[in-house]
Amino acid sequence: MVKAQTIINCIEKFAPKNLAESWDNVGLQVGSTDKEVEKLFLCLDLTELALKKAIAEKADMIITHHPLIFKPLKKIDLANPLSFKIAQIIQNKMIVYSAHTNLDIASGGINDVLAEKLALQKTSVLGEIIGTDQGLGRIGYLSEPISLVQFVQKVKSVLNLEQVRIVGNLDSQVKKIAICGGSGSSLLFTAAFKGADLLLTGDIKYHEARAAEDLGLVLLDAGHDLTEQVILPVLHSYLEGELRAQVEISTFIEKPVFQTI
Repeated sequence: MVKAQTIINCIEKFAPKNLAESWDNVGLQVGSTDKEVEKLFLCLDLTELALKKAIAEKADMIITHHPLIFKPLKKIDLANPLSFKIAQIIQNKMIVYSAHTNLDIASGGINDVLAEKLALQKTSVLGEIIGTDQGLGRIGYLSEPISLVQFVQKVKSVLNLEQVRIVGNLDSQVKKIAICGGSGSSLLFTAAFKGADLLLTGDIKYHEARAAEDLGLVLLDAGHDLTEQVILPVLHSYLEGELRAQVEISTFIEKPVFQTI
């Protein structure tokens, strides 16, 4: 058992808060950093199902990737799902902490894990933060050019996907790959400028797809959640090493929000 602040220190060593985008809301969401933690629960989103599971497991602390509280709350109305979750968290004396864009940007974070799983080489930051060598996304190379169809099969295997959405010529060959876990289509012009053959991300919209067509950039939408869940086992392993069995850790990987039929 350790104090929540000790766990927070470990997380912020891995993904410093100062890396987060200015619009983001990372860090403590609900609870007290003085809380004694015996059971720790990791998840991508604190969905109703995730919270029920955390309560059932008698978790003392929950770490999420997506912030529970993103926009300022004007009232706690228990008819509102978010407010009801907050009430349950307080009632069960839990603490919730979120590491969002800082976990995307961090060295060894979501995008580095995704690049490693796809065996990208000579990787560098895709969208640099001005004046630094850090930023969102990564860009790198496959060991050799392969067909788009082959790369899609690789992505589906690595991320355990049944299907993906593709914009571009299915007969394409790809070698230089840009990636951004979650929602990264804002980086499509950067990816094209840097000579990427393909951008792998999630949440691609129609007009972004048309822009990619004009740029000659292949887009591969593998889903917001599935391109980010790769970090959960890594974070679990990291915290186990840092906390040295002082805390019991469980990880909840939820089924994809979009189902295929």
